[in-house]
Formats: sequence, C-alpha cells, structure tokens
Amino acid sequence: MSALHELQNSFRDALLSGDTAAAENDVCAGGLSVARRLGIYRNTVFTNLREALRAIFPVVERLVDTDFFNGCSDEYSRRYPSPAGDLNRFGAQFGEFLATFAPAASLPYLPDVARLEWQVNQVYHAADHAALDLAHLATLAPEHYETLRITLHPASALLASLYPVQRIWQVNQPDHTGTLDVHLDSGGVRLLIERHGGHIVLRALSDGEWALLRAIADGAAFAAACTAALSAEADYDIGAALQTLVSRSTLIDFTLP
Repeated sequence: MSALHELQNSFRDALLSGDTAAAENDVCAGGLSVARRLGIYRNTVFTNLREALRAIFPVVERLVDTDFFNGCSDEYSRRYPSPAGDLNRFGAQFGEFLATFAPAASLPYLPDVARLEWQVNQVYHAADHAALDLAHLATLAPEHYETLRITLHPASALLASLYPVQRIWQVNQPDHTGTLDVHLDSGGVRLLIERHGGHIVLRALSDGEWALLRAIADGAAFAAACTAALSAEADYDIGAALQTLVSRSTLIDFTLP
C-alpha cells in the first residue's frame, strides 16, 4: 500500500490521464475492474470541471459550440488541475491555454475573450470597498504627492486586446437587444472592468487613461503614473480624470513609502 501522498498523487494522475496502471494496487476492484471504477469517478470529476468553466466562460462556449467547449475544458483540466477545492478559483489560465490549443488557432481572438470573462468573474465576486477619502488625502503635505501610491478598487481590472473583445462580449450577453455585427478589423481595445450596483461595466480607455491606470495597478508612484499618462496623451487632463475615478470609486486608498 502506498503512502497517503503517493496514493493521492496516483489517484489524481489516473483520473486526469485515464491511465489506471499506477493505481492498480491501491483500488479494490470488488466486482468492477479498477479502470471501470475510476472511469465512473473520472466522468463525475470532468463533468463538474466542465460546469465550473461553463459558468465562468459562457461567451467562449457560445463562440465555439458545446462539443468543442467540452473538449477544451477536458484538456484544460488535464493540463491545469484545480489548485483548490473552491472551483471559483478554477479557470485562471484558460486564456493562456486557448492561446496554445491548436484546435482553437483559427479563432485568434478567443484567448482574449476568455481573459475578459475571467476578469469579469473576478470583478463580480470581489470585495466591496469605500472610495478614496479625499479629506484624508488633503491632509498630506504637498511634497508627498509625488511618491504616494494609489490603490485600485478590488472590483476593477484592466485588459488590453488587439481584438474588439468588448463588442464580442456585449453582443453575446443574454440581454443584448441590438445588432450582432462584430468587425474583427475594427481594432483592439483597452478596458477598465468595474462592478457598479451589482452590474459589470466595461469602459474603453484612452491612451492617457490606460497609461495612468496601468501604472497605478503596477504599483508605480503617483508622479510616475502621471508622467506615463502624459507621455501617452500629451493633453490628458489628470485633474479631471482623478475626480472622475474617485467619484466612480475606482480609486480607494493610498500609501506612502
């Protein structure tokens, strides 16, 4: 009999790969072969993993059809086993997986659609937080403004794509009532994904907005973030932008080095 960790590893490997040889000595047949016993369990595991991914990536499934999606899900589950029992955390690498999944090569926008859906899921379930306290910020001495670091709301995320993934996502929502036209040659987008009133909002960002928020998200000091924004968009109004970002609760806190 194997040690517990060896037993767990061989059982996992047998479930994911379908090769039951390594588990032959650790499973009692009891009227069914080891392969049959593990096959029943494997079917349940892969069904649950498919449903977990289906709940997070409905647009990806709609774009490729259910059979293709099931095949993608099963292969993803083999390559990226769930890191935890909480299946809400399962799917973080789905976009990266699709970028290397040969059968999906004819849909070059699909990985970014998956990345967007993962971010939407993360933002939707993120903790709430109060907006940035401007009164507290006003108490800082001016010499600290350059070095302070601002924090984005946990229910927000940034995504850049060479494809019109915002439009692709929008026309594939259950409540969409407009036209279904998507022009892949219309260019890419840089998005701020936020949750407001329990709803997901996708905001297309200008060059300056993207540079500012990307720098803030990456932990840059405020002065460096402003420099990045003005380098990307010379006439970008940082003062007006900050007022808007605070009013929307996109910015929630700040720290000093």
